[in-house]
Amino acid sequence: MEGLANLGINMPTLLAQLINVAILFGLLYLVAYRPIMRMLDERSRKVKESMEQTEFIKQQAERAEGEAAKRIEAASKEGQEAIARAMRTG
Repeated sequence: MEGLANLGINMPTLLAQLINVAILFGLLYLVAYRPIMRMLDERSRKVKESMEQTEFIKQQAERAEGEAAKRIEAASKEGQEAIARAMRTG
């Protein structure tokens, strides 16, 4: 103990400071860390849901595009047949 006193370290003050730092870290954990982590988890969940919804909409758009292409192809074929009939009849 005398060696610490020679270095200018007061043991009761050091102990009090360590306790204060521990209390500060505990309060920061409760007040800041946990709420921030909860907020980040919520944000991550929302981003994941948004990505899933985007993928679903993309699949719907691809299906709709395929159906539209089939309809256009059928209409084109029908038009060609109508032109061919018209040319044969007259």
